[in-house]
Amino acid sequence: MKLRTMFAWLGQYLHKASVKEIEPDEVLRDLDKGKFVVLDASLHGQWMRGHIPGARYAGMEGLEKPGVLPDDKNTMLVFYCESSL
Repeated sequence: MKLRTMFAWLGQYLHKASVKEIEPDEVLRDLDKGKFVVLDASLHGQWMRGHIPGARYAGMEGLEKPGVLPDDKNTMLVFYCESSL
């Protein structure tokens, strides 16, 4: 699933937050600067094979698990996933 498609899907559920696209180069550049939290929405097996260092596993199970979402509600969330389609 392309990021644009994922954001469009996610956007229908996020009515209070603006959703913007961010380029992979920007994520790589700012990965360890604390500007955002990276969430991996891949299947668990894909997560186990490898993921972006520092990413949190969100998976398909949802974001209700403790420690997945940051305490600060203003933190930018960057989602990515590996698609097998």
